[in-house]
Amino acid sequence: MHSIGFIGASGMMGHGMAKNLRARGHALALTVHRNRERVADLLAAGASVATSPSLLAGHSTSSSSVSPAHRRSRPRWPGATGCSPERAPVW
Repeated sequence: MHSIGFIGASGMMGHGMAKNLRARGHALALTVHRNRERVADLLAAGASVATSPSLLAGHSTSSSSVSPAHRRSRPRWPGATGCSPERAPVW
C-alpha cells in the first residue's frame, strides 16, 4: 500500500477522498490547519498529522491537495517548507 500525504481533508470533497483512501488500507498523513474536529474520524482510523507540507511530503510516496481555490493551494507546494522543495510544481 502507498503512504499518501493529503492537504485539504477537512473539506467535504477532500474528506471523502481521504476517507476512501484510508478505508482501502493506505497510510494517510494529513495537514490540519484549523479545525481537528473535521478530521477526527480519519485520525481515529489511523491517519497521522504532519505539521507542515514538507514533512507530509517527506513521509509520503505521493501527495495530494484538494482546496476550493487554486490560489489557496499554490503557496503550499514550492519552497523549503512546501511539498516540493527541490522542484517547481506542475500547474
